[in-house]
Amino acid sequence: MAGTPPTGPPESEVDVEAGPGIGTDVGPASGPGPDQSTDSQTLVVEFCGEEWLVGPDDHLDFGRAAGLTIDESNRYLHRRAGGFRHRADHWWLRHEGPHPPLSVLESVGRPMVVLPPGVETALSPGEFAVVLAAGPTRYELRGRCPDPHAPVSPLDDPTPGETELDYTVPWGVFELNDDQRALLAALAEPRLRDPLVEPERLPPNRQTAMRLGWTLSKFNRKLDHLCGRLSRHGVRGLQGRVGTTANDRRQNLVEHALAHQLVQPADLALLDDLKGTR
Repeated sequence: MAGTPPTGPPESEVDVEAGPGIGTDVGPASGPGPDQSTDSQTLVVEFCGEEWLVGPDDHLDFGRAAGLTIDESNRYLHRRAGGFRHRADHWWLRHEGPHPPLSVLESVGRPMVVLPPGVETALSPGEFAVVLAAGPTRYELRGRCPDPHAPVSPLDDPTPGETELDYTVPWGVFELNDDQRALLAALAEPRLRDPLVEPERLPPNRQTAMRLGWTLSKFNRKLDHLCGRLSRHGVRGLQGRVGTTANDRRQNLVEHALAHQLVQPADLALLDDLKGTR
């Protein structure tokens, strides 16, 4: 494993609440080099400009006195606040501390996951961020979770001899025109610019319409059409129903578009291209 394990606390100060570790703890690495290459199972964790490369036979704990020391002077921070483990072909994040929950954001568009103490979650392949607070101070770890299995494109044609029932088709995915992608880009702009930013309440329709250079009626018409089309493809939460607010509908639309890559960071260029058109 790349890097040299940092010196731990004296034996008399070891946090007995943490319990036994699994595998070998790792230290920071300067980044993949000739002898620090990452493989399909290596988890990358970054904090304050340092990287930790964690192999499937290792683990990485973080806290006030752990393999990844966040802030040894903050007494509000648990000695082992959380940890990363590899199990059953997945990387898992577990909240080890007894204090406020950990928040996990992932670039795949999955809604933010809040982990209470003692709970773990499997990380999805791609970039992620872990946010934790200790007293008045807020900390953020960032990282990249590997994908051990190369995905097979759902849009591939069936191989010879296959029928349409033999291969997987995409759900709620279809080709969008420029206006539809621009609309999604405007709604999801903060998440597209930084996939790990914490979700915020979406701006009102009038503000988003102004961002696009559209009239409000044009924006509402195109939003209704896109939501209706996705609803007919089986996507839920996009039609007005009891208990579903307008903001809920737009939030559901953004989460689906990001999770299924209906909109990409490159689509942000459409916002400037379409501004001023009516």
